[in-house]
Amino acid sequence: MPKILLLSLIAVVLAGCASDDSVVDSVFPGALPHLERLTLSAYEFDTDSIGTGGVKSPDDAVVLPFEIAITGVSTTDTGLDRVRCTLTPSGSSQSIIDTILAFPQAADSLHAELAMHIRRGDVGVYEVEVTGWDTKDRHLNQLRSTLRVRNGSFAPVLAHLSAPDTVVVPDTGFVLLDFQVTVTDSSGIKDIRRVQFNTFLPDGRPSSSNPFQMFDDGLAVHGDAVAGDGVYSLRVQLPSSTERGRYRFEFQAFDYGNLPSNIIIHFVEVI
Repeated sequence: MPKILLLSLIAVVLAGCASDDSVVDSVFPGALPHLERLTLSAYEFDTDSIGTGGVKSPDDAVVLPFEIAITGVSTTDTGLDRVRCTLTPSGSSQSIIDTILAFPQAADSLHAELAMHIRRGDVGVYEVEVTGWDTKDRHLNQLRSTLRVRNGSFAPVLAHLSAPDTVVVPDTGFVLLDFQVTVTDSSGIKDIRRVQFNTFLPDGRPSSSNPFQMFDDGLAVHGDAVAGDGVYSLRVQLPSSTERGRYRFEFQAFDYGNLPSNIIIHFVEVI
């Protein structure tokens, strides 16, 4: 296997992509009462579809209604009593919905209408969590799901790539390479799902490690200076055994609507 850029990456983690988080089932052993299933009426919203005419600003207040359905399992001695439902922006500790919902008497399911009050530009992933209690006030299990909010079908845009043109690999040890690219999105930076690059060896074959994920987390290990500024980075190291030649890099971003950005192509000569 060619050795270039099947590099020794420093802490590269590939993000997993769930296809549909709107229905979540619980696995709960034993005979205790428990929550079994959480269903959302929708798992993706487009705030650009709200309102008609005029200029739509990211600061506009919008309301996104949705329904939840929760089913559970009672036992012979106790039933389901209530759940606490929260809706929290991913990565935040401040919930925008935090409410107690009561199960109808002797029922094992409940339906409720909720509403998100956000700004049009508050795009991103929102985490839904329900926690249950039974009629003996015992704390039950939790169920989780996610909602995604976007503002229109606007693809990300890549610009301002910073990358070396030539790299001299030492006779021993390794050399570090830093890559940075700026990403923008009319739906907001939180609508960026992933930024990556693929690399191709001097003979044109793709690296078996493609794609390489880039980060906007402010961690020096990734070569990123400031978290959340729209500049995505990755620091890699090339060992002395790297094959010499001209390598092609292709940079691209994707949003939560899976819309792709433009591709920036860059060549690096390794000598």
